[in-house]
Amino acid sequence: MNPWKPAASEAVDKTDLPLAAVPAPRRTTQDFTAQELPSLRHAVHDSALAYGLTGDVLDDFVIAVHELATNAVRHGGGRGTIDLHVDGDTLLCDIRDHGPGFPDGVPATAEPPSPQTPGGRGLWLARHLTDTLMITDGPGGVTVSITACLPAPQHHGMPTATVADEQSNAQVEISPGVIIQATSNSVPAPHPLIAAGPDTAESTAEATGSLEG
Repeated sequence: MNPWKPAASEAVDKTDLPLAAVPAPRRTTQDFTAQELPSLRHAVHDSALAYGLTGDVLDDFVIAVHELATNAVRHGGGRGTIDLHVDGDTLLCDIRDHGPGFPDGVPATAEPPSPQTPGGRGLWLARHLTDTLMITDGPGGVTVSITACLPAPQHHGMPTATVADEQSNAQVEISPGVIIQATSNSVPAPHPLIAAGPDTAESTAEATGSLEG
């Protein structure tokens, strides 16, 4: 019995070998009040991590979302909504409140607010912890949108999936979307090379005689 050949119950038809795509995390949309801020922070962390953020970039993004959500509770009507999702290689988060907006105009976030200015430090901090920050002030409240660039996926070149069919062939996925096919059937050894022809024996005798003479 060939140990590399699967049993009949384990054989897989090559036509039934679609690549299994890893499902992306679900879009995170959540309403929150002051009581939900701690759980919201954990939810944002877990979702951003699942999307691919790691290390300091992940920590900075979570802090920025927390600061903006806290602002929404303090200055935007006591409640808000976040919408966390991915667009291409960018992670986006919209934080919306239900407050009166900015009566004196949208504040600048490039420089820290002066000590005499109440508030504004959360916006400034979020701006410096993320790649971009955009503020939209409307009659229904303020929406602050922040982004972080996701890292490129890492491929290490190692086989990630192997499936054998009924002929003991194997399909090996060496990287996402790249499949090679191999077979375990042995290659027959070549036959020894034998000189052929009607004058072979005579040529041998003549060669022997010439040496003996």
